[in-house]
Amino acid sequence: MRSLDKWQDHFLIKQGVFVLCPVIGCKYSYPGLLLVRTNTHSSSQSGISCCCLAETKTTRKINFPTMTELLCIPLKQTGEVDLVKPIKSIISSSRSVTTADLNSLTELQNLRSKMVAAIKNQQFTEATLEDAQNYFDQIGHLELKIPFNNTKIYFKWLDAFDRGSWFGGSIPYTMSTNLLYEKACVLFNIASISTQVGAAQDLATEDGMKKAVKMFQLAAGIFSAVSTPPPASPSEQKPTPDLSPESAAALSSLCLAQAQEVVLQKAMMDNKKDAIIAKLARHTDILYTETANLMQKETVKGLWDKTWFSIVNGKQAMYSGLVQFHQARVCKAEKTIGQEIARLQLAR
Repeated sequence: MRSLDKWQDHFLIKQGVFVLCPVIGCKYSYPGLLLVRTNTHSSSQSGISCCCLAETKTTRKINFPTMTELLCIPLKQTGEVDLVKPIKSIISSSRSVTTADLNSLTELQNLRSKMVAAIKNQQFTEATLEDAQNYFDQIGHLELKIPFNNTKIYFKWLDAFDRGSWFGGSIPYTMSTNLLYEKACVLFNIASISTQVGAAQDLATEDGMKKAVKMFQLAAGIFSAVSTPPPASPSEQKPTPDLSPESAAALSSLCLAQAQEVVLQKAMMDNKKDAIIAKLARHTDILYTETANLMQKETVKGLWDKTWFSIVNGKQAMYSGLVQFHQARVCKAEKTIGQEIARLQLAR
């Protein structure tokens, strides 16, 4: 039987013939958890002690914990739309179209074309994010200046979580002339690009972690603000499922949980006190629990990739165990051995 000191080096979650090890960074890692078959785990890397072998007394070494997989939200797909001709027609119905008008419309068209090209080519950079934000701002200004409801611009957007193509007969998409729908779709993509930028950061550096937290927090806030207008008539198409309030709530919660996860990882890398790590881990656990519940709602659970459920549930279990592990270390320092043992049992 392992001593309490070895328990403090690591903790285990037993499930069948596997040992689920929540230490992050091992080569046997599974998103959120490590799945290690008994007596097969090995590593020659230096770092913190890892007692993953449930049936032996061997102590293995692994790297200091590094970030687990962060989920990126896919983007909504759209096609080219001619903005210049119909808007020019609306303007000309009330006054003469000026050179400044034409220049502004050309810039607006270029911004949308750049956004469409970036989506098609999967260019997820901060420059792409800025272009999408500029386009969103421009169409916001536009709706204040012209009666956009009188235009006949058909905006067609696919569901972000659809795995088909434009040609398939049953591809979920919505075509609408409502500018509010175009704005909602662009806003969704701004949040999605933010997650792509955040996940691409170097999480081994402080600057990379700060940027990742900022991007995921930004995405969480935007998803919580995404809303679409109801159909104006029975014949008008409903918004795609990814824009539903339930979907937006789940995505916002997921992004917030991942931002908190990076904050926790930073605290662990900085060797913060166990009480602080336990508090941060508890918050991460709560956020992943909320995310899992929101993702399981009947109206949206068919949207997500099946691996998302495993990742989210696995991380929730991991951080729940991490709370107990670090609280056990606090108890050890305070010499409350009974609580220490009880928490280590819960960590299992």
